[in-house]
Amino acid sequence: MKNIEEDIEHYINDLIRKIDILSEYCWGGLPKENSIKEWISNFETKEEQANALFLASKFMLFSVDQVKVLLKNLYKKFFLDPLLQKNIRDGIDVKTTWYNLLNNEFQQTRFIPVGNPSESSAHLLYYFRSINQLELNLFISLGEIFEFKDGKDTFLNNNIKRYIFIDDLIGSGSQAKTYNSSIIEKAKTIDENISIEYYSLFATDEGLQYIRDNTKFDIVNSLFVLDESFKALEENSRYFSNSKLPDFINLNIINAMVEKYKDKFEDELGGSTGFSNNQLLLGFYYNIPDNSLPMFWQKSSSWKPFFERIHKCDGVFYDV
Repeated sequence: MKNIEEDIEHYINDLIRKIDILSEYCWGGLPKENSIKEWISNFETKEEQANALFLASKFMLFSVDQVKVLLKNLYKKFFLDPLLQKNIRDGIDVKTTWYNLLNNEFQQTRFIPVGNPSESSAHLLYYFRSINQLELNLFISLGEIFEFKDGKDTFLNNNIKRYIFIDDLIGSGSQAKTYNSSIIEKAKTIDENISIEYYSLFATDEGLQYIRDNTKFDIVNSLFVLDESFKALEENSRYFSNSKLPDFINLNIINAMVEKYKDKFEDELGGSTGFSNNQLLLGFYYNIPDNSLPMFWQKSSSWKPFFERIHKCDGVFYDV
């Protein structure tokens, strides 16, 4: 028994060292050392602490520099590369005409954040614009798509033929569906040839498919698609596929922990497993999406978070 207790204690110390390294070199200094200690204290036994820290060591938190790289790749993969490939297929000499081709595409395109200006997507577009050296006039808000003129809806700018929504994460896909009647159907009624596209850095495969099946976006795609194995608490979870894990680290213990402590960290919308039961271990330097496990970000009088999450109320973010 003593050897097992010593093994667990050593394992905990190793995980804390690993998390310290992740914090310093990958997570942009998050979370703070005190936050880690306070979060561990949520769990009553050393075995629970070891399993909690094991999950924490698998968390994917993207720093500001990493997000910039992702945004640069998103722009290249979904905007530049398709434009280049289309014109090559059309037999156009892109070497001599690329600047004009790109400028013409810009004149007909606008980029739009998902949600209102206070939400994370708007923050994301600031870096999307700066890292890709794009002009400010290429970015608009939802309120700048339409105008009501002469008794009917029309486009504020009739020269725009392509609207592109940019997001960090497609979880359930439910937010995108809200745009179907208010934006997409209205736009298609005015001009059926208008192209409305939705791109994200990350997406669950089920969320991506939900948008494709339930909206009229012309294109929906993501830089990285997260399959079912990214659900942390399921039998096929990728985080427990390593056969060399010690016996005291296993999925049954973690699921029992979630059940034991869920009253302390359950989210009103996402329960104990994250919004839409996404069970993700994913976050960004500016916020943790509620699709991630609440045990990492929920904050209450009886629960200390691993990462701080900025909650939103009526579309406005607030720190709790």
